[in-house]
Amino acid sequence: MTARPDRWKRGLLLKELVPALILLVIATWALQTANSWPSRASLFPRWISLAIIVLLSAHLLASVWRARPAGNTPTEPAARTAVDISVDLVGKLRQIMEFTVYFVAFGAAVVILGLATGAGLTSLLYTRFVHRESWLLSVLVSLSMVGLIWLLDAVFGLRFRLGLFY
Repeated sequence: MTARPDRWKRGLLLKELVPALILLVIATWALQTANSWPSRASLFPRWISLAIIVLLSAHLLASVWRARPAGNTPTEPAARTAVDISVDLVGKLRQIMEFTVYFVAFGAAVVILGLATGAGLTSLLYTRFVHRESWLLSVLVSLSMVGLIWLLDAVFGLRFRLGLFY
């Protein structure tokens, strides 16, 4: 038996899938609620909700795709030193900065290129270069983001602004 089912059940399901799905439900509810407000009042909540939906969807697709065996794991954990803890902290800060830069790039791409094009482009770049996935998966995630935005437009009747160049 491979380690994939164990990692799938414990690691992915508990740490990534359940919280992300809860946040997706909350963001979708917030988007639907903000849609009933006047357009100027709902602009910021709609952008934040859409950004959360797009980013979580990209993260979920990449995480499900990468659910593989962890490889060689030590049987006994080694004693942690202050250097190990500081290296872990630097690694976490690097992850936070990567996500923050991506989030700012997403906002800039949406303002400049429009929601569908900006979300498609940034999800392609995020899955390819941050998650280091294959080009095939990156293109599929990007197309799914564009399809999700089209679906939100078709189902909820949201009228998204086009970018500055349109």
